[in-house]
Amino acid sequence: MTTKIINTLTGLVLLLAVAAPLHAGSILNHEMTVSVPFGFIAGDKSLPAGDYSVQVNPERGSVVLHQEGQSPRILLTNRRESTNTPPRGKLVFKRYGANFFLSEVWNQDNATGQLLTPSAAEKEM
Repeated sequence: MTTKIINTLTGLVLLLAVAAPLHAGSILNHEMTVSVPFGFIAGDKSLPAGDYSVQVNPERGSVVLHQEGQSPRILLTNRRESTNTPPRGKLVFKRYGANFFLSEVWNQDNATGQLLTPSAAEKEM
């Protein structure tokens, strides 16, 4: 009987040891898929229109954009607080003439967004 209890407790401890990091990772890396209908500039790189996987890690102050068949683009960000919590995740772009620049990334149900630093090209505009 004692051996069975010890084995059960050992199994629970191992389960918690594995599940805790997985849960923490899903909290820190918020992920969403977006479809951008126009080409845009993120950081210092021009990106084509298409579907993107967007991972936000507010603890590290980074956003990762990944389009299938392309290498991921890592962007450093600053936190931005809002009084409104968006019901859906969203990307915010600034438009200068025909050029679109990725400016902000917001996760669903989170009042803290990620603000991208304007690139040299955006500052020039």
